Parts: sequence; C-alpha cells; structure tokens
Amino acid sequence: MRAAEGIQCRINRLPAEILSKIFLHACDTSTLSQQPKFYVQVIPLYVQPIDISHVCQYWRNVALANGRLWTFMVVSDMHRYHLDRLDAFMHRSKQSPLHIFILWTPSWNRPDSDDMDWKVFFQMGDHLVGKTLKKLVTSSDRWKSFEIAVETPWLMSRILGEVNEVTSPLLTDVSLHTTLYNGEDVDEWDPSLANHNGVACCFPFPLCDLRTIYFEGTAPDWTRDSPYRNLQSLRLDNFNEENAPSVPAFRRFLTASPALEVVVLRDFRFNFHVHNYILDYDGPVVELPLLRHLSISGLRPQDDQALFAHLRIPNVEIMDLGCDRFDGILWDFTVSGLSTTYPDGSSTLDSVQALRIGRIQRRSTLLPYFFSRLINLRVLVVECIPRGSSEELLLPLQQYSEALATSAFEDHESNVAHLPFFTTLVCPGIAAEELMGFITARKRAGIPLRHVFVTNDTAFSDSDKARISKEVELFGELSSSEGGHADISLEDLLDAHRRAEGNGGRFCISC
Repeated sequence: MRAAEGIQCRINRLPAEILSKIFLHACDTSTLSQQPKFYVQVIPLYVQPIDISHVCQYWRNVALANGRLWTFMVVSDMHRYHLDRLDAFMHRSKQSPLHIFILWTPSWNRPDSDDMDWKVFFQMGDHLVGKTLKKLVTSSDRWKSFEIAVETPWLMSRILGEVNEVTSPLLTDVSLHTTLYNGEDVDEWDPSLANHNGVACCFPFPLCDLRTIYFEGTAPDWTRDSPYRNLQSLRLDNFNEENAPSVPAFRRFLTASPALEVVVLRDFRFNFHVHNYILDYDGPVVELPLLRHLSISGLRPQDDQALFAHLRIPNVEIMDLGCDRFDGILWDFTVSGLSTTYPDGSSTLDSVQALRIGRIQRRSTLLPYFFSRLINLRVLVVECIPRGSSEELLLPLQQYSEALATSAFEDHESNVAHLPFFTTLVCPGIAAEELMGFITARKRAGIPLRHVFVTNDTAFSDSDKARISKEVELFGELSSSEGGHADISLEDLLDAHRRAEGNGGRFCISC
C-alpha cells in the first residue's frame, strides 16, 4: 500500500479552491458571446460539469460545492434532457447568475430525404413553452444572459410572449435568432404559422436593464419606444423591409440609447414604405459620442444614405466594413457617407485606429480620399480571399499601393506622409509579390510596416517567407476560420499593437 501511495494522482492533493478554479476554466462558464452558438459548442458547457462530478468522490464534492459550474442551462431539441435535470442544475447553481440557451431547430440536422413533420414540430413547441420554459421562468430572478435560436417566428413569438413580463434584475445580455424553414414540405402543414413574418409584441424584456442585444431575423415592434436606456451593444442581422424599422423609428431608437459603444448591422434594410418616407438631410442629428466599434455590411446605397445622413459618431476606433459583400458602387456610397465632414471639419474616419476591409469588384475613385481621412489608423486587415477567377476583380491592396504612391497621400505643406501610425497589416489570401509591393509602397510613404500577418492557409513558399521577414520586424501566420478569414478580432489586434507601441516591445497577440 505504501508503494502505491507514490503513484497516486497528485491532482487529488490540490486544495479544493484551486481544483475548483481548474474546473471553472475547463467548463468555460463565461457569459454568452455575441455570436450565435452551435449545438456542438453549447452541449459541452452543459454536460462537462456532470462528467467532472462523476470522476471520483473528491471531485464530485468539489464540483457540487461550486455553484458557478452549474449555471449554463441548455434546452435543445437535439439533446434529450429531463425537467428533473433542470431542477438539479438550478439547485446546484445555488444563487449564482444563470445563462439560458434555447436551441430549437429540428430541421437543421434532418436528412434532406426526410419531410418535416410540422404537426410534431408544433407539439414539441407547445411542450417547450408550456413545460420547460415555465420551469426556467421560476429562476428568472437569477438570469444573467438569455440566448434563443429557434426555427420559425411562430415559436419565437410564443417564447417571447411567455418571458417578456418576467422580472430579471440581473439580465443584461439577450440574443434572439430566428431562422425560416425553406423546405418544400412546409405547405403540408400551415405555412402561415411556419414562415409568417412575426414581430414581437414589444421590445423583449422591457423591464430589464439590458446592456447587449443581438437580433437576427427577429424584429421588435419598432413603433414603440426603446426601454434600453443603458444599452451598450446593438447587433441587427438579416433584416428585410418587412421586419426592418423605418428611418425615423431607428433614429428614435438610437436617440434613446446614448450609451451605445458597439453597433453591428449586417444585411440590414430600412423600411422606406412607412408613410412614404423621403430622406431629409436637414433632419435632427443623432449623436453617439461613446460609440467605439462600428461594423456594417450588406447595406444598399439608400440604406447607407439614410443611416449616415443623421448620425454623428466622432469617436469610432474600430471599423469593420465587411466589404467582401460589396461591389464598387455600394463601396462608394458607404465611403461617401463615412467621409462626410462634421461642422468642425472632422469626420467619422478621423478617429479610426483599426479597420477591416475586403475585396472591391472595381476601382473606386473615392479610395484615395477615404484613406486620406484615416489619420489615426494603426491596424489594417485586408481580406484578399479569392472570390472567383474573373480578371476584372481587383485585390484591394493593388489599389492601395497605387493610392499610396499618389500625391493624395502626401501633405505637401508639412511634408509628412499620411497614415503616420499605420504599421500593422493582416492580409489573408494575399499573393507574395503583391504583399512585397505594398511593403515597398509603405517604405516610399516614409512609414514602413512593422508587423505583417497572413493566415496559415496562405500559400507562401519558404523563400517568400524569408524575403518578407527581412523587410519587417515581425512576420507571422494566424489561424484562419472556415471561410479563410483571419480568426482574430480587431479588438485583439489593436490591443496587441498598443502594447507593442507603448512598451516598445514585441507584438504579442496572446498576451
């Protein structure tokens, strides 16, 4: 027995406090992010505490004593759960804030050959709302975040009708994602219930002091005033004219949210048919002085004009234009709106320090002026991922290199190059010769690049890497997402740049 003592697992000798922190790190019980989670990401957060508690008696005692391990409540049509398990999680979480995630999309993993049984779907929805949701509502005083991803507006409306009037004093983060089923068999049941353009009866959780909301295909009643006076982050995704706000309604919403720091609009449309609205350039201006992060993509020219005609955002530091969806015409309209000068001569672009931009499908005459306004730019991410074989498609860096060599980028009075702080470049999918050309152009502009990154799937030879490494202080490869984009946020890049510039040290993303 004494000989066996020496080979016992030493982790069981760790104090319970340290072991408990290890469990928390392993289960990643952080607040829900503002990106939709998929089934494979959500379920582990739900089952890992159970797995940990089944290893041995010591681990079980430590796990059961830590209420934060049991705060992620998952309800899914793909996960066979029981109401008694929800009871167990609520009890074990003690008084810790809860994170609610509801994933109800039965057709996502359905084989294409199988028809959707809508009768069963609605029966499952009735059980979800009538049984499971009522169980969750009993703990609504501890809800910290609430995320729903469901199929059909019908089910979303049922859920919101059940929870809208609950009292959740801790609730700050809400994400609502509605998908529409597009199968041919929908007509066999009731398409008016399955795919109607449902609108919530009001803004979700009007009694709560929300700080973050994310609506994807889910529209509140835009005719009502926003109750979110302290809202800090707004993301609207996949809004067509049927569920989008009118320009006056959206302007009223922004006016009621002066604390906004992040605004993300993707595939967003204004409803111009309400009261036959005509764009009024002399209307009241909405000012968001705290806005630091602006991300827009997929907007039409008329949406861009309506958005920027009445919006003053003088302190944006991070801008994501999502230009992989833009052609040259849409790009010109967006640039025109962003470049509009305020009465004091400044513009939205003047404060931008980190910018992501993508492929443009034709030459833009506004590109030189656009860059001339980016006087504080530090970090530039250019998506050079191939979109096709057409020779008419121009990689943006080719245009940037040409623009940097023109007089538009030289201040002749002070003889100082524009973009004086721009030293960090990320360019997934770029060709080696094109990158070398841009590095050379920056040297000619008087401000050489210091940090250059591509993604690990960018095809560079060893000789190309060696040649580029000689021209910059740091050349590295970043991991890429499924679409080939750099798997890193603009916030992380800008933070790393600031640390390197402030401390005179090495550019380190993982710090």
